Amino acid sequence: MSQARAGRVGEAIKEVVSETVRRLKDSRITALVSVTDVEVSRDLRHAKVFVSLYGEQDDVTQTLEGLQSAIKFIRGEVARTLQLRTAPTLQIVQDPSLSHGAHIHALLSQLKQEREEPESPAAGEDA
Repeated sequence: MSQARAGRVGEAIKEVVSETVRRLKDSRITALVSVTDVEVSRDLRHAKVFVSLYGEQDDVTQTLEGLQSAIKFIRGEVARTLQLRTAPTLQIVQDPSLSHGAHIHALLSQLKQEREEPESPAAGEDA
C-alpha cells in the first residue's frame, strides 16, 4: 500500500469516527471530544485515533472509558461507511498537543502580564 493511500484512508476514518462519536449515547461521554488525527498503518489493518478531550479530569477519564467501550461499534461504523476489505483495528489515544499548547499559551500570557506591570515606586520616594 502506498503511504498516500494510507493518508487518504486516515482522513476518511477521521471523518467517520468524528461523526460516530458525536452520535454516541453513552452517559460516560461528558467531556467535549475532538478527533485531531488518525494514523493508519501501510497495510490499513491498524489505526490510531488521536482525540483531544476538554473538561474536568474526572469527565476526561470517564469519556475515555466510554470511547474505549464503544470501540467495536465505532469500528463497525468505519467498516460500513468506508466499505474497506477489512476494517482496521482502532486504538483511541488521548492527544496531549492541544492541552500542552494551551499550557504554553497560559505561561506566555503570564510572562507578558508580568513584564507589562509597572514597577511600584520604592518606599519613601516622591512621585
